[in-house]
Amino acid sequence: MRSIYTDTNQPTGHRLKAAGLALGVESAPLKAVEPPLDLVAEPPISLLELAEQRMKKQLALEGQEIQVQPDGQVVVLKPGHGNVQDDASSD
Repeated sequence: MRSIYTDTNQPTGHRLKAAGLALGVESAPLKAVEPPLDLVAEPPISLLELAEQRMKKQLALEGQEIQVQPDGQVVVLKPGHGNVQDDASSD
């Protein structure tokens, strides 16, 4: 069948019929498969809600020393454990 449907010298009708007959043999039928992950989407939130959440988080962290880890996690440092130098002592 492949030699017929790939031969440009054959009439178009023969080529189409040969391609249709070969389709069931050359390509495997599709089978249902289970999803690889059990994903659950979070409900969407509006841009306004997201902005409010981030503003509250920013206000909660304001004035505190923080450290951002390489993975993006923010760690709040206890007072006196930061690397901030006091410039007032050099005056």
